[in-house]
Amino acid sequence: SVKRWTSHSHEPSEREVLRSTALYHIKYNDSTDTTANALRDSLKNVPSDVRATLPKPYLLKKQIRSYRKKNNVAPSSVPTAAEIIIPERYTLNHAGRLFLQHDAVTPSGKRVLVFSTDVVLDYASNPVIDTLFV
Repeated sequence: SVKRWTSHSHEPSEREVLRSTALYHIKYNDSTDTTANALRDSLKNVPSDVRATLPKPYLLKKQIRSYRKKNNVAPSSVPTAAEIIIPERYTLNHAGRLFLQHDAVTPSGKRVLVFSTDVVLDYASNPVIDTLFV
C-alpha cells in the first residue's frame, strides 16, 4: 500500500518551541564563561516546566563542551597546564613524605606528573624487576 502525506497539520505547542529553542541555545553556546555558568545563563529565562523536560545537566554541559571543542571556543578562565599550581599538601603522602616525584611541562605544553613513593621507586629501580618487564 502506498502512504500519502496528509494535509494534517497543527501549530506546535509553546512548550515544545521553548524546549527546542533552549536546546539550540545550549548546544550552540559561544560564551567564554565556564561551562556551568554558560548553562545557567542559557536556562535563566526558560520556564521551570520546560526545564523539567530537558536532558540532565551533565548531558547539557557535555553538549556545550563538545560544541566548544569542535569550534575552538574555550572558556577564558581555563588555565594552561603550566599555570596550574599544585598545593604542597597534594605533593606529600599521608606520612608527610614526598609523593609528587616529578612535575614538568613538555615543549608542546602537556603536563607530566609522576606520583610515587621512594619505596616504590627503589623497588622499580631494582635490576631484577627491570628484567621482568623486558
